[in-house]
Amino acid sequence: MIGKMVTAAAAAFVFSLAPVSAEGPKEKREAYADSAREFVESRLETTTGCRIVVKGDVYDVVAVGRDGRSADAEALTVRVTARTNGGRISFYDTVVFIEGEPVALEGDLLRIVEA
Repeated sequence: MIGKMVTAAAAAFVFSLAPVSAEGPKEKREAYADSAREFVESRLETTTGCRIVVKGDVYDVVAVGRDGRSADAEALTVRVTARTNGGRISFYDTVVFIEGEPVALEGDLLRIVEA
C-alpha cells in the first residue's frame, strides 16, 4: 500500500540537511503531526476510508539511508487504518523529519536508531 522506494534525489535531500527547531513542544508536535498525516497520505494509493492517527511525541533519531550515510533527524510514529474490499487493515509506520520537513518513512531507510 505504501511504496517503499525513495528516489535518488529524495535520498540526497534527506541527508543534506540538519534538524533545526525553535518551536515549543506542543506547537512542534502539532505541526509535525499535520505534516506527518499529509506525508503518509501522499504515499498511499488511495485515502478513501483511511485514518491516520499520531502516536506519541516527536523524538530524536539517527536515520541511516540505504547507501549507509546517516543523518540526525526527528521521528513521529503514526497508525494507519484503512478499509479495503477484504476488511480493515491497520499498521504503524514512522515518519522521519529533517529541518521540520517529512522526508521519509521508516521503510525507505536502512534503519532508524533512537538518539
